[in-house]
Amino acid sequence: MEKSIDDSIDEQLAKVTREQWTHLESLVDAVDPHSPGHWAGGEVVSRTAEGKPVISMPYYSYSEPLLILVEKMYEYGVVVAFGWVAWSERNQKLLSNLVVTETPANDLVKYMVTVLRSDRFREGYLGKEIRSGDFLAALRAIIHHYGRMTS
Repeated sequence: MEKSIDDSIDEQLAKVTREQWTHLESLVDAVDPHSPGHWAGGEVVSRTAEGKPVISMPYYSYSEPLLILVEKMYEYGVVVAFGWVAWSERNQKLLSNLVVTETPANDLVKYMVTVLRSDRFREGYLGKEIRSGDFLAALRAIIHHYGRMTS
């Protein structure tokens, strides 16, 4: 019998050590929810031979504490692989109106992964979710739930 996505999530997150959960918690605390980054680029960087401006592509530049947090989430195996696109299409209501205290831990993990993956295609999406308070609250709930289960 094939494992469910929720079983796979539980199995993978059970491998994260108590020290790693504690480290992630301290990294979450270091992220400024009001300033997760800023827009950069979009300025003239040179001119063509005809004198037309060459403009750099705008991009969202994340703060150093946030970059470290995301790096450690991947390194510790907290970002799980699953069909996040299909899940996000089926769960638009949850994604647009997240209530962390009423959402099962497995769905919070799916939300977190969806935000991280979506940011690759929607520049600044992670920053938007951090400023809303949802991403960091979900991550704290995930740390609390799975960190307690770790020996």
